[in-house]
Parts: sequence; structure tokens; C-alpha cells
Amino acid sequence: MRRAAALWPFSLPYALAVAARNGLYDLGLARVKRAGIPVVSVGNITAGGTGKTPFTLMLAALLSRSGRRVAIVSRGYRREKGAKGPLLVSDGREIRCPAAEAGDEPYLMARKLLGSGAMVIVGADRVKSAGLARELKADIVVLDDGFQHRRLHRNINIVLLDSRRPFGNGLRLPAGMLRESPGSLKRADALVLTRAEDEGEPPGLRKRLRPGVPVFRSRHVPESLVEIQDWRRGKTGGPGRPVHGEVLLFSGIANPGSFEQSAEAVGLKVGGHVRFPDHHRYRPTDLGRIESAGAGFEAAVTTEKDAVRLPGEWKPALRLAVLGISLELVPEESRSLLERMIMEKASAP
Repeated sequence: MRRAAALWPFSLPYALAVAARNGLYDLGLARVKRAGIPVVSVGNITAGGTGKTPFTLMLAALLSRSGRRVAIVSRGYRREKGAKGPLLVSDGREIRCPAAEAGDEPYLMARKLLGSGAMVIVGADRVKSAGLARELKADIVVLDDGFQHRRLHRNINIVLLDSRRPFGNGLRLPAGMLRESPGSLKRADALVLTRAEDEGEPPGLRKRLRPGVPVFRSRHVPESLVEIQDWRRGKTGGPGRPVHGEVLLFSGIANPGSFEQSAEAVGLKVGGHVRFPDHHRYRPTDLGRIESAGAGFEAAVTTEKDAVRLPGEWKPALRLAVLGISLELVPEESRSLLERMIMEKASAP
């Protein structure tokens, strides 16, 4: 609370800037550009941790299975400096660039979608990236983290909210987690509550949405625990070696608490957690810190997003495993409802 109080004065100019920018688009004074193919935006109103990456993966796989030629378009946060223009990370059959050039999340999505035919493209100018997707014969774009990126026209806005803490502490960045006001949910065409295994909804949620906007529920599913050497060779599922003793977790993600819950859900005994900032690039000193903290534990366990950022030459003295997470809609029939809604919106002019 002290940190939030100290940062609150800085939240006001941020909130005013976001409101002014949104106002320009709402009034039609800022120009919106079309990609020439349907665009499905996946985003949120908080700073990370809602499950956008697993949802985007689920959505791309769903659309690919329905016969669509999908291109995920992402900004590629914290990419290696110097990269210019849109970059094809994967054509759906092979990965074309390393993680440092792609950004950790786009690279992970490309890796997990290999064989599906879904492309992954990164670039600061997402209008140009969508143009490249069209040139490469994509027939639908999934715009990753696109809710605040209003310059590119989208056929449908899907917004994710963490059901357990939808608006954080209710304050804007940097004092809180909110990127923009909860009132911006009026722009949403569909809402997905993540970590929503039960049927409850945050109080007053429906009042923040336009009438008739559907609310879907989803849950995070721990899907695999893979040894790092196997994960680097491309294994992402299947049974792994059992872990009987306590484990040390380490991560650099927006919601480390969710990682702890997922680890416990697969039966791991969590004895400690070394936390780093979101999208952290691991340095030799960090690796030494992990190895020191891991002394006495049976294994160290990290996330797939973190595994992408670990140096390939690192061979830790302790056992290291990667916990994979997927997202699924509940109940299961929600998938067909979401797919049908997207297809209807995507066919609109």
C-alpha cells in the first residue's frame, strides 16, 4: 500500500494520456487502418498475468483446426534492439529467428504451434505486420495484446480478466495494474474470465459491458513437467520423471503466484520461489543465484516463458524442469460458441 500511495501521483498523468488517446479514436479523430483480412484482438486492461499467451495459443490452434490460415501478430516486447520492420518468426512449419529477435512470448507461441500452419509475426508497427500476414496468404490475424492498440481495425475485441483479481488494486499504472479504466470494457465484444473454475463472476461485471456481450470462463491447466534438456529438443508434453522431494521455483513473469498454484496442482512440493521482474533476461549472476538457492532441493522448476530466456549453454548443477501450462474454456462446449462468434464477426465487412 505504501508503494501504491507513493506512485499514485504518477498515475494521474498516465490516466489522462490514455483517456485523451482513447477519446481521439472514440470521436473518429484518429485514423484506424484496415488489414484487408479479419482481425481478432486478444487483450486485457491490466499489466500482464491474465493468461493472454495460453489463450492466444488455444485460439490460434482452434482456428487452424477449422481450416483458417492464421497469423499471430505481436509487438514482441523486449526484443533485441536493432530489429526493424515486421519479422516472420515462424511460417507454421519452421522457426525463422532466435528468441532474442522474436521476443520470448512470440518465440514460445511459434514453438508450440509448429506443425499447425499458424504463422507468428512480430513488429512494433502492427499495421505493417498485419500487412505482411496478408501478403503471406493468411486469411485471419490474431492480434496479441491488442486491446490498447486501436490503430488497427479489428472485427472482434476479446478481453481477458483474471476472475480472482480483475482490476488489481483499482489504480492505474504505475501505482496499480490497470492500463486503462474498467469503463473501457464497453469496447469489448467478448469477455473471458481466466482462472474461473467455478461459475462465479466479479460483482457488477455485467454492468461494465454492453448488453448482450458474452462472458466465457476458462481455467489454467498444468499440462507437462519436462526436463530442460528434453524441452530444448522440442518435447512439450507427455509424462516426465516423478519428483518426490521439495522443489525450488524461479520465474520472471507478471503473476508468479499463479505459477506457484500450477506447480502445486501437479503435485509438486514448493519449498521456495526465486522471483525476477517480468520478461527478465537471465544473466550469469542470476543463474548463480538460482543454483545457490536450489541447494538441498530435488529440482528447480521454471515456466516455459522463462525457459525461452535461459542461455542455451547453461547446464545447472541441479535438476531443472519446465512446467507447461495450457488454457481451456469451461464448460467444453464454450469453444464451439466462441468459434462461431468469431466466424460471424470475421465475415462482417
